[in-house]
Amino acid sequence: MLRLLFSFCLLTFSGSLLAQFQIGHTSITFTDPSRNNRSIQTEIYYPAELAGDQVPMAAGAFPVISFGHGFVMVWSAYANFWETYVPQGYILCFPKTEGTFSPSHTDFAKDLAFLCTAMEAEKTNPSSLFFEHVQSRYCVMGHSMGGGSTIL
Repeated sequence: MLRLLFSFCLLTFSGSLLAQFQIGHTSITFTDPSRNNRSIQTEIYYPAELAGDQVPMAAGAFPVISFGHGFVMVWSAYANFWETYVPQGYILCFPKTEGTFSPSHTDFAKDLAFLCTAMEAEKTNPSSLFFEHVQSRYCVMGHSMGGGSTIL
């Protein structure tokens, strides 16, 4: 048991040593033409060589996490997620939709899924910050309402 605990601690600590990227940030409003040109304001955090807004991405291609906020919560409440996963090489997308007291869970679910499609398009757009930097590996997850919407 002591060996197992020691191994777990060693792996956890060594994982933090692997953090090699700074955190870049940008805001993009995507438009979903299949839903009457629905606007999806999105905050995106990504691996960068230097920390900051609109800074160039780090070399390489990275998987995307589309993260849904909880009921009447804001995307900025989840700083612990981008501070943990971006340095390890993940792009995190936080839609700012459905933040009212009467949200549509279905629309939020479709927003989360659409962000995967939108980021896939960004990787082939030469004028995009994400051009050739997005892997075709996606995760949709969330907290509370956002987690429930991932099932929809």
